[in-house]
Amino acid sequence: MPVKRTRSRFLVWVALALIGFILSGVGVLQGASGEQEVALIPIDSAIDAGTERFLAGALEEAELSGHGAVILELNTPGGLISAAQDIRSSLDNFDGPVYALVRHHALSAGAYLALAADAIYMFPGSTMGAAEPALLGGGEVDEKNLSAWEKEMVTMAERQDRDPQLASAMVRREVEVEGLVQSGQLLTLSTGEALEWGYAEGSVDSRQELLEAVGLTGARIVEFEPDLAHRVVSWVT
Repeated sequence: MPVKRTRSRFLVWVALALIGFILSGVGVLQGASGEQEVALIPIDSAIDAGTERFLAGALEEAELSGHGAVILELNTPGGLISAAQDIRSSLDNFDGPVYALVRHHALSAGAYLALAADAIYMFPGSTMGAAEPALLGGGEVDEKNLSAWEKEMVTMAERQDRDPQLASAMVRREVEVEGLVQSGQLLTLSTGEALEWGYAEGSVDSRQELLEAVGLTGARIVEFEPDLAHRVVSWVT
């Protein structure tokens, strides 16, 4: 009798396990055919190693969770070029569209990340540009590194058929764009100028308005935030 009871319990557990497996599969299918989700990943400070780790992890999680698109919300004065380049690689690896949303400022390395996105949208009164590199602690960058950074900016602009001369003018003060910036000044675009010169696809007043502009009306925004570990890395770097 004890043997039979043990066998009966075993069969019950097997049956329950199979039912759980079947139901879990239904749950995945329902989630896939239900409300679409869009990942919102903000950059609200200087770009550094902590920012890069946060973005890489958030993008990986967004990919695994099946988020159909990413909104990269930018409000940054810039930061480390190396960290921005690593973030760009992570953005390129995401299997879906990436929309840059400039909230207030996307300067220097922030402008680079905006240009790396599939499309750029800006809140009214925002700015983007001023990407002249500088050495940590002050000082001028040599021509070799300046030229390499200019080429990075130009390449990002050309990927979306944007005028490369404007990207150069964001990096080099000697580049003049008639009707926009004189020689001796770095180019920084307002929202209106970005729209006029093809450096933004639209001006929006909210995240929801951006979703409507890109054909994702009704999608649910899932916001990612850096945890304590990422903040500590940013603090020490």
